[in-house]
Amino acid sequence: MLLTLILSVASVLPSSCKKSGRVNPDTIIDNSEACKILSVKKIYDAQKHCAFSDLTKFKGAWYLVFRASDNHAYTKNGTVEVLKSTDGDTWAPEVSYETPEMDLRDPKFDVNNNQLLVFTQGVKFNPDKTVKFQRGVVMEAEKDPFTRSKPYTIDYDAPAYWPWRFSKLKNTSYAIGYSETPKVLQLVKTDNFKKLTKVCDLSYIERVPSEGTVRFRDNNCYILLRRSGPTLLGVSTVNDMCNFKWIELPIIGMGGPNFVFYDANTLILSGRDYPNNDYTYAGGRTSIFVYKIKENKTFRVATLPSGGDTGYPGLYLQGNRLWVSFHSAHEGTTKIYLAKAELNVSNLR
Repeated sequence: MLLTLILSVASVLPSSCKKSGRVNPDTIIDNSEACKILSVKKIYDAQKHCAFSDLTKFKGAWYLVFRASDNHAYTKNGTVEVLKSTDGDTWAPEVSYETPEMDLRDPKFDVNNNQLLVFTQGVKFNPDKTVKFQRGVVMEAEKDPFTRSKPYTIDYDAPAYWPWRFSKLKNTSYAIGYSETPKVLQLVKTDNFKKLTKVCDLSYIERVPSEGTVRFRDNNCYILLRRSGPTLLGVSTVNDMCNFKWIELPIIGMGGPNFVFYDANTLILSGRDYPNNDYTYAGGRTSIFVYKIKENKTFRVATLPSGGDTGYPGLYLQGNRLWVSFHSAHEGTTKIYLAKAELNVSNLR
């Protein structure tokens, strides 16, 4: 999971994409004064396992998307549920998608040709729980959001990989595509959500890299990348997206990593965290972090009411107001929640 950083390079990783540096992690600094939680509200629990959310505002309305099923995986095929709100408080079903042959997973929003769309991964599992096949599935509105959506599959090269969250630079959307077996880790792109092409191979990264969020700011490309060890933050220029410098953040195994920019030197991050260093199922929480780029400092500013199967947040930031959609099993079954917070991060050093 990048910028012209005033940081020393601790080591050099072998790379098929030119030279890549790595900066070792510092410690997490806890500072709850930088984030005031205003509310945490349960949004949806109509099925036993509701998870993997994303959040956006489009044409004056709020949209929330997530997967719904009876378990995390391997049982009933998941559906993609889209909720809509005009005020951010009252949510109503907008549309539900399902395919008889595939479990729909990890839905995320993007915008293409001024239309809101959902990208999700359709998976068919074998009886032994290995993946039989997987396809990228796109739901795109023809007029107003989702009023006449027609799901279609997106084409990408073998071996199959999992494109996770798309972010747009000009008219092109970029994502991290990954697979554990065989190992695939690529930066990929699409101009039309019909076909994906590889930008860069990142398979030199160690410790089981997987889910990643790509963002762009000030002619730089940033990637926040989950691993089995310290989470990685990478930065490159948009003119050379195969030459990343990698910073190891002191967040271990960040589940469903997401981030937004507060300013040019400040990132707001969120995902599944283990604040008590309990790396078991029970130890998982959804936390909010602030990362200061020039200072190379990571602050944990809030841990939301959550536990067990949790994380995978959607983020929306406007000024100092941050909205976080996330799932959690701390109240029994896995449900969708929305937290609203007020940030005060300018004095963090």
